[in-house]
Amino acid sequence: MKVLISVDIEGVSGIVHEDEIAEGHREYEKYGQGWVTGDTNAAVEGALAAGADYVVVNDSHGKAKRNIIYDQLHPEAYLIRGGPTQPLHFLEGLEPGFSAVALVGWHGKIGSAGVLSHAYSATQYRDIRVNGRSIGEIGFAVGVAGAMGVPVVFISGDDVACRELQDFEPNAATAVVKKAIDRNVALCLPQRKARDLITTGIRAALENVKAFRPYVWEPPYTLEVETQATIVARQFLKIPGVEYDNRLTVRYTCNDFLELYRTFLNMRYLSYSVPI
Repeated sequence: MKVLISVDIEGVSGIVHEDEIAEGHREYEKYGQGWVTGDTNAAVEGALAAGADYVVVNDSHGKAKRNIIYDQLHPEAYLIRGGPTQPLHFLEGLEPGFSAVALVGWHGKIGSAGVLSHAYSATQYRDIRVNGRSIGEIGFAVGVAGAMGVPVVFISGDDVACRELQDFEPNAATAVVKKAIDRNVALCLPQRKARDLITTGIRAALENVKAFRPYVWEPPYTLEVETQATIVARQFLKIPGVEYDNRLTVRYTCNDFLELYRTFLNMRYLSYSVPI
């Protein structure tokens, strides 16, 4: 059984503030990296206990994507690190034939009540929609994995992020490691209990993996990106096929979800040049 574990950081147990997730910051180096590595190891343990014989961990947070402490990672896990230009971003490493995707340390979408909620940027987008449905990184992960024939079966994060995945896959296993109170406030479980939930949750999901089906969006696919400023939206017109409403929103339509996703990633890379 091949499993991809995609690891973000905002939903890691104990994390509540930008300082704890910002590369180079003292709080990140003292706490953030260790906490994300610990939650990841808890997930790897659960995957192996469920019978996985090939576990790939994707370190997916930030541009650099060097959050997990390599020499402290579980010795049976393969690691994808470095960035920012992985072709599949947070699902890099996924291929047809994998049994499942698990999301560790993920967060809620733009405008949600979750801890450190956003989608790809906390400053540049107001909303992201596919076929009229507002989504975040979780929605994209479900769609990309589904387009490759692989279900997303597990998530760890706050209660908001876990509900967001279950809106797509009601049977997905969850590990609610903290309950959101405000953007930078959460009721955090004791660390050992949080990691036990991660291990048991992913194990239960993978032991029942044959009951899951990939989530497949209905084509054609229309992506709408509502930006915070026209300077952002206009950058995206450099991509062929992108339409602009002359205000804040761009649109792109196609019949291939992976093409849609890669187009959004190209928008994201273009946005790096915008000073907001």
